Amino acid sequence: MTYRALLIGNSVFEEDAGLNPLNAPTKDVARLHRALVDSVTGLFAEENVRLVIERSSHDLLDEIDTFFSSAHRDDLLLFYYSGHGLIDERNQLFLCGRNTRSDKLLRTAVSNVRVNEFVEQSVARCTVIILDCCSSGMFKGGDVSAPLAGPGRYVISSTRGAALANDAATATGTSLFTEHLVTGLLGAADDRDGDGYLDLREVFDYVRARLTATTKQIPHCRFDGDAAVMLAKRPAAPVPADAATPRASDPTFVLSENTITLRDVGPDEWLSPETIEIYPLTEAELDCTAESDATWLNTEVCGGRLTIELHPGPGYNRGKILVRDRRSGATQVVRVHVAVDRRSPVAPPPMTDEPIAPMPRPSMPGPPGTDLPPRILARVPMSHAIEPPHSPAVHATPEPYPEHGGRKKRWLVAVAAAVLLTVGMVGLLTLLHDPPQEGTMSVPDLSGLPRASAEAALREEGLEPSVVVASSSSACSPGTVIAQDPLPGQPAGRGAQVSITVCKAPMTPVPPLGRDRSSARDALQAVGLHAEFEFQDSPKKEGQVLWSQPGSGVKVQEGSTVTVFLSDGGKTCRRVVPNVKGMMAEHADAALSGAKFVPQIEERTSDEPVGTVLEQKAPAGEEAKCGATVTLIVSAGPETASSIPFSPSG
Repeated sequence: MTYRALLIGNSVFEEDAGLNPLNAPTKDVARLHRALVDSVTGLFAEENVRLVIERSSHDLLDEIDTFFSSAHRDDLLLFYYSGHGLIDERNQLFLCGRNTRSDKLLRTAVSNVRVNEFVEQSVARCTVIILDCCSSGMFKGGDVSAPLAGPGRYVISSTRGAALANDAATATGTSLFTEHLVTGLLGAADDRDGDGYLDLREVFDYVRARLTATTKQIPHCRFDGDAAVMLAKRPAAPVPADAATPRASDPTFVLSENTITLRDVGPDEWLSPETIEIYPLTEAELDCTAESDATWLNTEVCGGRLTIELHPGPGYNRGKILVRDRRSGATQVVRVHVAVDRRSPVAPPPMTDEPIAPMPRPSMPGPPGTDLPPRILARVPMSHAIEPPHSPAVHATPEPYPEHGGRKKRWLVAVAAAVLLTVGMVGLLTLLHDPPQEGTMSVPDLSGLPRASAEAALREEGLEPSVVVASSSSACSPGTVIAQDPLPGQPAGRGAQVSITVCKAPMTPVPPLGRDRSSARDALQAVGLHAEFEFQDSPKKEGQVLWSQPGSGVKVQEGSTVTVFLSDGGKTCRRVVPNVKGMMAEHADAALSGAKFVPQIEERTSDEPVGTVLEQKAPAGEEAKCGATVTLIVSAGPETASSIPFSPSG
C-alpha cells in the first residue's frame, strides 16, 4: 500500500473583503506535513505528500483532479483542507481559494459535490478526508461529513454542523484541531490494540478528547467500516501531549513543494521559472539561501520565495537544491527532474503509398523553325556510373509531327544523343579526375537493428547517431530502428549526423516495491524495468525501501531504470546523545526522539518524584548511531509497605 496525501491551505482571500485573512492554514499544512513524514512515526514518503498553498479555486480543482485520478487501487489517499469553508442556502459546503467570492461560490469555490465526484471516480479503495474549515473571521466551521461520506471513505471535520472553531491566536500558530491532530500522529494517541500502529479511530478519539476538554468545539467523524486504517506508527515510548512541537532535528521551515517533475519537454522549449514558497514553522525570522549541485539549475531566494530557472539539456536531467536557514541551520531539499525529448534536426521522410513526382530536369529548346516542345535532358549522377540514354519513346509528344516529321525526328534524336554523350563524358571525366573526398563513406543499413546496435554501427563508421522515438506500434519491435535518414548506401562525410527512428517501447507503471532490496528488484523486473539502488541516511532497518524515483504508479517506458532509495540503517547518521538525567520522562522522551534515538523506559522505585529519569544507559555527550535505543531508568516512586518483604523476628 502506498500512502499519498494532498494538503491544501489557504489563508488569503483577495477577491472578497468579507473573508478575513487567517493565521493557521499555511502553518496547519506545514505541521501536518512534517507529522506525516516523521522519521519515527510517519507512514508517508516525502515525495508522496504534496502541499498546495495559497491557490485559486481553479488551481485547487486541477490539483484535486490530478490527486484522485492518478491513484491506484491499493493507495491510501489522505485529502486535507484548512481555510475558509462557506455554506450556501442549500447547506452545500464550499472550500475557498484565494479568488473566492461569497456571492459567486459556484464559480469561484470548490463545492463538496465536486470533491465527491473526484473521490467516486478514483480507483483507490481507501480515502481519508480531513477538513478544518472556517466560516468567517477568526473562526472555522462546517459539518461536511454527511455529503462526503461513502464506501471506503473516512471523513473527519473539525466541528459539528455550523459550529465555529478558533483560528490560531498567533501568525505562526496552528488551529487547535490540527494541533491535536499532529500531536496524536506523533505518538500521543493511545495504541489501544497494541499493534504498534495508530489507526484513524485512535487518532480521532484522541483529538476529540483533547479538544472537548479545553473548548466547546466538538469534532465529528463518519467512517465506512471500523476505521482500522493505519495513519502512523506508534513510537517505542508514549509521547506526552505537550510534545507537539517539531522534533529537534526537523526543519524550522517548510517548502510548498519538495519535488519538481517535468516530462515531454521539447528540445527547443523555453521553461518559465518555477517558484516555491518558504513558510516558517516558528516565530523566528528566516534567512534562507539555496544552492544546487546541477549547473543547469539557477536559484534565487528573495522574500520567502525560492525561484528556480531551468536550462536542461537533451535527455533525462536530475538535480538537487539545498535550501538552508542560516540562523537555525535547518535544511530542506528540492529534487528536480526534467525529461527533454531528443529530436533529430532532420525528421525522417513520411512513409506514403502515393507516387513521388519526378524532379524537373534540364531542358533544351526544339530545333529552330519548329514548334516542337522542349526536350528533356537525361540526368546523370556525377558520383555514379553513366546511365544509358533514355529511350526517345519516353519523351514522345502526344501530338503527331508535322509533314516531313521523320527527317526532323531523326535530326532531333541525333542532337539529343550528342548532348547525352557529351554530358556523360563530362561526368565520367569528373568521376575519374575528381574522386570522392577522403573520409566519405556509405551509410549502413540499420533497419530492424536494436537501438544500441544501430548507434554502435554508426559510430564505428565515424558517423553520429541522432535518435527519434516514434509511437509504439504492433507492426514494429520495441527498441528497433524503423527508419533512417540518409537512406542506406547514400554517401556521408565523417562525423555527419544520421537520424534513426526507433520504435517506442510500451509504457508501464512503476509497481509497489515491497519492503526490501530483493522484493523491489523482483517487482521491477516483473514489469520489464531495471533497478538502481541508492542508500539514504535513515534510522530505519538497513536495506528497507524508503521511496523510488519515479514513484510507484508513475508510467515509464519498458526497459527504463528506476532509482530505489534504501535505508542505510543509520550507518552514516550519528548524533550526540543528549543528557536527560533528572528530566521528567516525557521531556526526556521528546529530547531523545528529536535527536533520532529510540527511548525505552524501565521503572525503579525511588524517593525521587514519579517519572524522574534516574539514569540513562547510553553515556551523554558521546556519539551513537541514529535509531539506537537509549534505555532510561525512571522513578516509580518510593517503596510502599506492601512492596517491603516480610522478615519474621526471632
